[in-house]
Amino acid sequence: MFAYSFQARFVAAIEADEKLQTIRAPRKRHARPGEQLQLYAGMRTKHCRLIARRRCLSVDPTAISIQEERVVVGSAANVSGTEPTETFLMAFDDGSAFQAKEIVDKDAFAIRDGFAGWRSMKLFWASTHPDPDKPDGWFVGVVICWTPSASRKDALPATAIVPHELEDLGIR
Repeated sequence: MFAYSFQARFVAAIEADEKLQTIRAPRKRHARPGEQLQLYAGMRTKHCRLIARRRCLSVDPTAISIQEERVVVGSAANVSGTEPTETFLMAFDDGSAFQAKEIVDKDAFAIRDGFAGWRSMKLFWASTHPDPDKPDGWFVGVVICWTPSASRKDALPATAIVPHELEDLGIR
């Protein structure tokens, strides 16, 4: 299981299945598709609260530039707003690179990330992700997508199902 913490402003959108993705900085290991995510508010505080448990659908590299008004993602199978056919190599000065697709509908992408639209997301990113070492404004990280609660077929954790219950379901 992987835990991710969210600001209070995103809690209602996560609970309503309006926020179905998060953008995160690189780290040693993020969740992988199929793994369970625990989505928290206020992690590492006395007000910590579990918002939801979801299954990870995808983890794709992403890059965002507020100044250039661009968002690009890797395979983008579960990301809203991508151009379906065009791919290109996105390379950065630090040597990182990935095969990318352009987000053409930035409003759809921003809404899936819990914002009212692209303008709202830009304002948030400009205030929370200033990086003087990157004058071109590119943030490089990952976009993690998860299942909405309504589509979860595994209401019980897999470990909670015992063999006779599987037989009752017609699974041997």
